[in-house]
Amino acid sequence: MKGKTRYKFPLMHTITNYSIRIIIYLISIFILAMMLICLAGAGIDFFHALKDVASFKGMAINNITNILNILILVEIFRAVISYLGLERIKLTFVADATMVFILREIMIAFLEHSTTVYYILGYAVLLLSIGIVRTMCVVYSIDGRRTNNNRFT
Repeated sequence: MKGKTRYKFPLMHTITNYSIRIIIYLISIFILAMMLICLAGAGIDFFHALKDVASFKGMAINNITNILNILILVEIFRAVISYLGLERIKLTFVADATMVFILREIMIAFLEHSTTVYYILGYAVLLLSIGIVRTMCVVYSIDGRRTNNNRFT
């Protein structure tokens, strides 16, 4: 049993792992590039609004949208980096990114004055359910950081 591995084709497993890692690195570079593009777009909009004061409100809404997009990309980037380190996706990072996206949509709707009661209630229920899922992920984590409070084990 000394020479046995747990994989039937260890070379194929190694090739698959390296190819997945390369794809994840490329996705990370793409996300960083998108963050820089959003930041550059906010700067360009700001300088265009300095020339025309009448478009300042539109520029402000556009800049806030770009900054909130950057926050979403940061959360997605955290999930990708976590995957690289742990080789599994942590659901808490995905839930965080989803909650940031929902809050972004609510903020944009408030800025554009296009909210209704049902719109806010729908997003509130969605935020509550994602918050419950995130809380359950933290409580029942498999990381081993949480202590087991069961006295009988």
